[in-house]
Amino acid sequence: MKRSAAGFGAVLAAAVLAGCGSSGDGATPDGDFRPLGFGTSERIEMFVPQGWSMINQNDFLPSDPSEATGQNGVTYVLLDRSRIPEELGKKVRGDDAARAEFSRLAQQGAAVTAQFTELTPCDKVSTMLKEQREPVDFASLEDVDDGLGDQRKLGETSREVDGVQYRYVQYYSSVRLSSSHCVGMLLQSTLRDPDAAAVDAARETITTVADHSTTDEPITDDGGDDAGN
Repeated sequence: MKRSAAGFGAVLAAAVLAGCGSSGDGATPDGDFRPLGFGTSERIEMFVPQGWSMINQNDFLPSDPSEATGQNGVTYVLLDRSRIPEELGKKVRGDDAARAEFSRLAQQGAAVTAQFTELTPCDKVSTMLKEQREPVDFASLEDVDDGLGDQRKLGETSREVDGVQYRYVQYYSSVRLSSSHCVGMLLQSTLRDPDAAAVDAARETITTVADHSTTDEPITDDGGDDAGN
């Protein structure tokens, strides 16, 4: 799983460089579920909070064909439509001003990336996640009691780029989708020069998504299993 989302290029810029706690009361907030299939009967039901939408990165901007391989998995983006309306996203492809505005809003917490590896034996997914975290200089990294998947870690780290301070809120987990295979998941929000309130808001968004997402085996009309997206 790459630390940055392949194919986003200058649109998200540092906003998608290389997530979650418990909501506490167990109640599901308003929102929808986006089913994600990975080739098994079990699928991920990704929670999308009310007012947000979830799109595949390929629906936003085309990926570089050399990067769009199964090894890289797939990346989705959750967008706060109160701050990043659909009309702005449609302008990003050929409008430099729209790209800059999208990136600015994303770096204020209006976008969360959700990266998934391809379906892989669970022990290898655990190793991949560990190897991805090891070089990161985390300000904090903690085990998480609740949320989607196993081996859940919530971390915060920062990096200075061209004199600008970026803060990353990251949630890592291994999501089992069969008796032997898992997908690795990284939820991430990237914030430019954030204050404490912005960091807390990003943690809350990622926490909400992770806590209320689940796995499920869909049932077709005839009572059989359906592993489609």
